[in-house]
Amino acid sequence: MSEQRPLDELAEVIREWQQARYLAGVNDAARKRAEARIRDALGDATVGTINGKPVVEIAGEPRRHFRLDEFAEQYPDLAQQFLDYQERERLAMPRQNCGEDRGSAP
Repeated sequence: MSEQRPLDELAEVIREWQQARYLAGVNDAARKRAEARIRDALGDATVGTINGKPVVEIAGEPRRHFRLDEFAEQYPDLAQQFLDYQERERLAMPRQNCGEDRGSAP
């Protein structure tokens, strides 16, 4: 079992964190919906205007990408030699929490 420590003195900070996480999800969903509508309205255009002034553009951004699956398929021994698994720690809200203490929607 994992070690537990009371954080009662941080109750307000915990609530702020929970609300921020909730709002980040809401904002991300709203951003994605807005972007989809804008892209749909743009069609083949790359610049969108309001009152004749550019307000949005489709901007390309070159990025390099390593095709790991293809590399592993062609060079399985070499790929296995360099595979590294790491665990990334993050703060999470325990699933058994619910209601007000979990940071339900404002």
